[in-house]
This record gives sequence, structure tokens and C-alpha cells, in this order.
Amino acid sequence: YGATVYVETQGRAGTNLKVTRPLKLSAHSAAPIQWYVDGQPLKPDAEGDFDWSPPQEGFYDLIVANASGQSAKTRIRVVAIPDGGRP
Repeated sequence: YGATVYVETQGRAGTNLKVTRPLKLSAHSAAPIQWYVDGQPLKPDAEGDFDWSPPQEGFYDLIVANASGQSAKTRIRVVAIPDGGRP
């Protein structure tokens, strides 16, 4: 996999994470871009930004694609840090 991403959560880690701050996904490419997590498209917010709150710890495939069809893919591991603790 490509990276381990630590997310701050409220309460214990488990299958239904309550992420304190969502992850901000960004890419440098010609607009518009689209992000996918495990093949499912993410919807941008009103400003066109992509925020993602992983539902649980584990591995995820992230893909970003631009309007011309170019894409990049990586696999990440999400690890929860309960109540602002340390990994």
C-alpha cells in the first residue's frame, strides 16, 4: 500500500468511526477532477472541495481522475487515534 493515514476520532476505534476532522483530498490537475474511494465517487462540497471521513479502520483504494481521463491510484491504510491520543 502507499501510506498509512492516522485520523483523530471521538471515542474508541471500531467499525463506525466518528472522525473529528475529515480528510481533505486534493490534486493538481485540470478541472474538473473526481475522487473515488473503493470505486465509489465522492461528492464535492459547495466550494468544490473533497472531504472524506473513513467509516472504519482498514485499507482503501483512492483514485483521482481529471476531465481528460487521466487518473492516479493509490492504496492507503487508515488507523484511528481515539480522543486525540497517539498512534
